[in-house]
Amino acid sequence: MLKIQVGSVFHIWCSFCRPPKWKFFVVATMQPELRYFVINSNPASFQRIDDVLMGHQVQLLQGEHYFLRRDSVLDCSELVGGPTASDLEDRYAQDARVLLGRLSTPARRAVRAVTKDSVLLSGKEVVAIQGAW
Repeated sequence: MLKIQVGSVFHIWCSFCRPPKWKFFVVATMQPELRYFVINSNPASFQRIDDVLMGHQVQLLQGEHYFLRRDSVLDCSELVGGPTASDLEDRYAQDARVLLGRLSTPARRAVRAVTKDSVLLSGKEVVAIQGAW
């Protein structure tokens, strides 16, 4: 049985990425539906030139996350949609490797810190994140 929790990391096909590709999705909120933050190797060029966007990037150290091949960043500037809990359970039943692990405690604390006063996330999203993380 799959235990989905905030901070869980899943390997999911990202159809909205250009080009579409496999990405690491982190469960950010669970109510009323699953919403995710996305892990990137580095901030995108448009993020690097915007201080507000850069302030929403959480560094993920490879040494704290065995599923990472290199230090990476978690983009906390927006919540994205993705598979439902039922979809994740089906995928997990087919291949348990879809669940990669969970963010480290320091990374989870950093998510809470960067989203606390976010001007990019809605007030409702901030409340949901702060309550769950």
